[in-house]
This record gives sequence, structure tokens and C-alpha cells, in this order.
Amino acid sequence: MPSALIKVLGPTEAEVDGHPADLGGPLARRLLTALVAAQCTTVSDDQLGEILWDAGRPPQAIAALRAYA
Repeated sequence: MPSALIKVLGPTEAEVDGHPADLGGPLARRLLTALVAAQCTTVSDDQLGEILWDAGRPPQAIAALRAYA
């Protein structure tokens, strides 16, 4: 099974089996950071939407959120 390391202090970074993982752009990184900060608890689509877009939420926010996930 691959091992993963997620670093969220400073810029969000991830490693899989000791190799850097491409996390994509800032929204994908923000999503990963929010999920790590939730510490294995459920986070609703609405909560994640607020974290990712603040007041500038796109009309199809849930679809966009799922695309990032």
C-alpha cells in the first residue's frame, strides 16, 4: 500500500512513497487542506464551498467541488 504525507503548515504539499505529488492549483490545495484540517470528520458540501470560494461561489459550486475532489 502506498504511503502518503500531507504537509499543511506553510504551502500545502503532498508526497506519495517519498515523491512529490502534483496537487493542482490553489483551489485543489485549499480543498485538501480543509479535508486534512477536518481530522476524519464529515464536512458538508456547503462548508467546503464556503472554504473554497467565500462569497464568490460559482453557480454550479457542488459540481465544481466534486470535480476538484
